[in-house]
Amino acid sequence: KLDHLVFWLVYAMVYSIIFPWGKNTFESFIISNGLLVFHAIAAYFNNDFLIPRFLLTRSYLLYLISLVLGILSVCFPLSIVVHMVINNAGLQNLVWSDTFFLFLVINVLFSVILTMVLKLVKQWYKDQKTNTELKQIQLQTEIKFLKSQINPHFLFNSLNNLYALTLSKSDLAPEVVLRLSNILRYI
Repeated sequence: KLDHLVFWLVYAMVYSIIFPWGKNTFESFIISNGLLVFHAIAAYFNNDFLIPRFLLTRSYLLYLISLVLGILSVCFPLSIVVHMVINNAGLQNLVWSDTFFLFLVINVLFSVILTMVLKLVKQWYKDQKTNTELKQIQLQTEIKFLKSQINPHFLFNSLNNLYALTLSKSDLAPEVVLRLSNILRYI
């Protein structure tokens, strides 16, 4: 979707400013896009697979274990890509340290949490909108139902008038019966 593409491009711009991997801004942006592909894999795995299967079914332990394994499985190839992309020899040696790996894990975790929060807020907003629409439909249905009901007072008065006409043997009685019949048929 277009909104996903825009989100990742903006995220890559911010990411390239915070972590300038390249020699200039454009090179940092390109490298950030490549690195954020791994972040996106972890984020979409979490949003589209882990959340519906584990978090929403309240299997919290399985969710946490799967999330940690998913993030770690993304961070290992990410370390290799960072090692290949960085031209600075000092940073290349740093790539294989525990500190840098923890840095990558935290970065990916931040991306996963950010996208998860955005997804849950979007879902909450969508649910609120649906609930509002359902309440509106329910109110309209109740109004239609109430309008379609026969008012008992009207029916009682009509029958009383008809009874009075039949007692007086009025010629209007059959016509009143037909009119009342038509009203009831319409309702």
